[in-house]
Amino acid sequence: MTTLPTEIIFRHGLEQRQLILNEKLILALNDICSRVNLELEELAKSQQIKNIVQVTRQQIRTQIISTNDLQLWCNERINYPPANQLRRVFIPFYEVKDIDNIFVYYKCHFHPIGLCWVSSDDAASTYKTLFQGVPIWVSNINQQTYLISHVMGDEAAGITSAMSVIPQSRRLMCWAHMIRKYREHRKLIPNEQKWLHVEKDIVNLQLCFQDDLFNQAASLLLCKWGLDNQLDGFCTYFEGQ
Repeated sequence: MTTLPTEIIFRHGLEQRQLILNEKLILALNDICSRVNLELEELAKSQQIKNIVQVTRQQIRTQIISTNDLQLWCNERINYPPANQLRRVFIPFYEVKDIDNIFVYYKCHFHPIGLCWVSSDDAASTYKTLFQGVPIWVSNINQQTYLISHVMGDEAAGITSAMSVIPQSRRLMCWAHMIRKYREHRKLIPNEQKWLHVEKDIVNLQLCFQDDLFNQAASLLLCKWGLDNQLDGFCTYFEGQ
């Protein structure tokens, strides 16, 4: 009986093991390819169905758009228009929260208008001219009656006085202006902790979006602050605003 050298037996074992691994690898690759092909077939079918539906809908119901069409419309207008097309609609940001019960009133149009006002001062007479002129200028552009409903600005005395020519309008103040202005009176409350509590109250007050609720909350704050003698100076300032 002849015995094979140990080296030959070892090499033969390695070759057999490598063959087994190659077979398993080939089977795994074939399985992966099969699954990928199935997925591609499903995607192709899905795209074909989508194309058929889109073409059919365009042929028989061109006046109705889908949510996909609306999203595509937004994406196509996401960039700011060039200088020679400033009136073209653009949508720098949009968010989809609900695709059910969508209603679009297509007869409404939003027309942002930029005005450049050049003046030598910010007196009340200047703002009165501005507030009286805006409705005329906008009406000439939109061919519709226009009234100023809101005025956003700082607490300049000229704006305050000029509001008399538009009594139907609401006076709003920019948050950045407001917080910067009342912080100028920080020295009225020497105690650091008490100042932080007052500032937190003012920040929370800005969350009252209804006039009645805002006025009631402001009155309650004044009553609360009035219990502390160290806040009397700031209460007087705040109430005057």
